Amino acid sequence: MSKKITGFGIALVMLVCTFLAGCWILPNVCEVCESEPCVCVEDNRCTDCEKEPCECAEIELLEYKASAIIKLQEFFDALDEDDYTTDNWAVIQGLVTTGKAAIDTATDKAGVDTALTGDKEAIGEVERVVRKGHFYSLQEAYDNGWITRTHLLDIAYFSNDSVVFDVNSNIIEHTPLPKNPEFLDDKTALRIRQDFFVRTMEANLIENGNYTIDDVNITQYVGIYNGFIAIGIFFENDFEEPTTGNVISIIGDVLFSSNGLFTNGTILWTNKNK
Repeated sequence: MSKKITGFGIALVMLVCTFLAGCWILPNVCEVCESEPCVCVEDNRCTDCEKEPCECAEIELLEYKASAIIKLQEFFDALDEDDYTTDNWAVIQGLVTTGKAAIDTATDKAGVDTALTGDKEAIGEVERVVRKGHFYSLQEAYDNGWITRTHLLDIAYFSNDSVVFDVNSNIIEHTPLPKNPEFLDDKTALRIRQDFFVRTMEANLIENGNYTIDDVNITQYVGIYNGFIAIGIFFENDFEEPTTGNVISIIGDVLFSSNGLFTNGTILWTNKNK
């Protein structure tokens, strides 16, 4: 059975649509001169009375401010406190607070943009602590007692398709602990790649060229052991790779093999001095 929509029903539907759509879709009534439609122009004023910001412009500006504050907070959250002295970290926290206040008191979108950009630039000018991580071979870490034979078994398991061999190439039955965390976060990975790039260039391990950090690739994340991050890392570039074959090493009666150009398979990285 069909039903007809009454005039009252149509009016009700239109009222609901107007409420939901707001000034972004349907005309709005200016709160000052009550003209309709109220069209927001660039200076956020009603085109009829041109005296006060119209309601839709105010709502849009509030949302723009909220988005800018979120962007500033995300910028701050991406920073590492360990990269700064205690005093400089306090300076950054103060800049974030004043930046949010400047965004909140801005009278237009241009003011919001200026406050956000200016605060991010000010934060970027705060002096960082110059620090580098350290790379170690598995042999060096094992000889110094920084990692154990159980760690070696775990590393061999995760880096060799879940198979561990002894010095005679016999399979060692081993069930490792799960990697924790399971994946290497982007922030840490970037720092390791930066360290590897800088140290490779400083040591003149490759010929000078237009190489960047984008040429550095972490090929494998094997886990974290006693504060050491076990990774496979490689410097990719456009020169011809020499044929080296597999590099075999025995550490703690555990067999490791690789064909890396600048690393003998898995290496360890830590941000602490040893």
